[in-house]
Amino acid sequence: MGCPDTQQILMGNVFKAPADTPTKDGYTFVEWRLNGVKYDFTQPITSNITLVAEYVINSGTTYKLTLPSGVTADVLDPNNVAAGTDITLNVSPVSGKDVVVFINGIYHKQDDTGVIEVEVTTNLVVETKLVDQTQRLFDVRKLSKGEVNIMGIITGIIPDNRGSYIYINDETASIIYYSAISPQLKVGDLVHIKGGDVNELYNNKVVYPKGVETILKSNQPLPPAVYAQDVSHGTLDYQGLSLQAQRFNIENLSVVEKPFEGKSKNFLVEDQYGNQVQIRVHKYLTDPVYNEIWDVLKDLQVGDQISLEGAHLGQYQQSGQQTYIIQFMLSSASEIVLGNPGVRHAVTFKLNTGEPDVVVNIVDGKTILQSSVPMVFKAGYKFIGWYQGTTLFDFNTPIIGPITLTAKWEESQDPVDPTDPSNPNNQAVINNQKDPKVVSYYQGINFQESASSLQQDLKSLVSANKALGYDAAKSWLLDADRDLVNTNKLRGIYDQALFKRAWDSAATWNREHVWPQSKLGGAPKGEAHNLRVSGVRINSSRGNHPFGENSSSTGNLGYSIGNYWWPGNIDKGDVARITMFMNLRYGLRVTNNADIKVLYKWHIEDPVDAFEIQRNNVIHSKQGNRNPFIDHPEIFAKLYELVGGQIASAKADTEIFLQTNISYSVIMTNINIGDLNRKQLVI
Repeated sequence: MGCPDTQQILMGNVFKAPADTPTKDGYTFVEWRLNGVKYDFTQPITSNITLVAEYVINSGTTYKLTLPSGVTADVLDPNNVAAGTDITLNVSPVSGKDVVVFINGIYHKQDDTGVIEVEVTTNLVVETKLVDQTQRLFDVRKLSKGEVNIMGIITGIIPDNRGSYIYINDETASIIYYSAISPQLKVGDLVHIKGGDVNELYNNKVVYPKGVETILKSNQPLPPAVYAQDVSHGTLDYQGLSLQAQRFNIENLSVVEKPFEGKSKNFLVEDQYGNQVQIRVHKYLTDPVYNEIWDVLKDLQVGDQISLEGAHLGQYQQSGQQTYIIQFMLSSASEIVLGNPGVRHAVTFKLNTGEPDVVVNIVDGKTILQSSVPMVFKAGYKFIGWYQGTTLFDFNTPIIGPITLTAKWEESQDPVDPTDPSNPNNQAVINNQKDPKVVSYYQGINFQESASSLQQDLKSLVSANKALGYDAAKSWLLDADRDLVNTNKLRGIYDQALFKRAWDSAATWNREHVWPQSKLGGAPKGEAHNLRVSGVRINSSRGNHPFGENSSSTGNLGYSIGNYWWPGNIDKGDVARITMFMNLRYGLRVTNNADIKVLYKWHIEDPVDAFEIQRNNVIHSKQGNRNPFIDHPEIFAKLYELVGGQIASAKADTEIFLQTNISYSVIMTNINIGDLNRKQLVI
């Protein structure tokens, strides 16, 4: 069963198990699962669900590997490779050329060292083609003019009346070019484009082709759309916006403005965190395509829920110094999915300022969006809050009927200007040092002893268990890297992309070695603390670059800086603590993966969060050891000197860190887990 199958079942009815058993080369079907658990087909349907087929590898089966000249594999006998084996292909470089690799007709991108990793589940035939050396689309986007030589998969063609806007993706960036020379180009073509002038339109690069377009291979799977949990932070970071992906799946968007009829019209939607984006109908769509889209949009009302599926990021534009316009361009009706509109209830805001009441309509069972709450001011008074009767209203309450909210004011006796907090940048520091599992694990460790003694004792402690193995990560990462907000998704490192919580043979996500596999020496590639979920695209982009930063490093998305890799603000502390663990456990030289001073800086700037604690707990339960730099972040400074740091400056930073850790007590149940996940909580 290669493609998803959607069936409509009436609410309250039972969905019967499919009569046809799904098949997958090299695997045996086991069962259907919902959120990682076997699905009970006797339960009535009460909401939309996604069932995922679970398979096991056919043990004992062997397959044949056919290799061309210039490609080698780390197998003893290419004619007898066991099913489920993870093999490494090494591609020899050719001067002035790109070696394009196809495995069973599907394009596979190499990392920076010419390596491709693949799981053997069937006979594999490897082919290669040579093209003139190409530019990454990520780099083309930086050009202000000039000709290009690019390669990528066409992910979208907008049906218009003037030619074709074509979206092309090489897993580093997105690009649009107008009026393709070859009319036979289609979605799924891997195309090599040589020549063309670069232009810029609203921060999106447009190439007007005038050279040669060569289709290297058709019918390629599209780079997967990225799940965006947050349209302004996570995946769509302002500083790296659209550079890492071009197709997005975004769930649970609320309509803020009712759509208007007509091409080239925008309407606003808002995500669950209050971030707004525009959705735009393309200006040059043909009438039949536009009519299909308008049939979906015409009945939308403010407060309705929609989702985007595979929508292309059309543009983003800075307005002034801080504001950005983020816009998704609709080119087909299938890219927008409607939620149930349901019943709407009137919420009346009585301002008590002499101004008229404000009435908003809220969909049944939904909460009131922050953007719908009126801004209020009354001279000489302090606003206390919105009250329902005599009770302060909780805006997390779902609306199930019409209600009236009244503004409550308190007269100011001696009004003064508000003052800024004394230290607004303090972040909540999370730790679980009182967890009985943590206390028990470190019961034999004296954290007050000398740095060298502490290092040796911790090394002995964390080395007592054997690494789980690389193959096992397909399973335990489903729990360790589970997103804290969207719990049926996995969260990727370096870009916060969300993936379905199931192993899909590296079709969308892979097991990223934070300390690169090529630099592990004798350390096992299956060390659990060193493995993170990572999108296939960004995993390949990172390659084996050491971590680093420069004066312009910013944003939450990872990207290369020359020969270094910036992991993004959200993950920089995580990689620092993982790198220190690998140094502690296996004696690997930190300088092979990063500068120790930069790592310590990141450790302070990006403290331990709930996601890391979750990973540490899961790995402890599976592999038997913990990362001490997560449980006891204060030891980083103490061991810093032993790996090349300057203890004088480290001590001062440690005192600040410990004071912060003592000064702020955080009760997890009172914190929005989504805020912790993105490390935006300020107290």
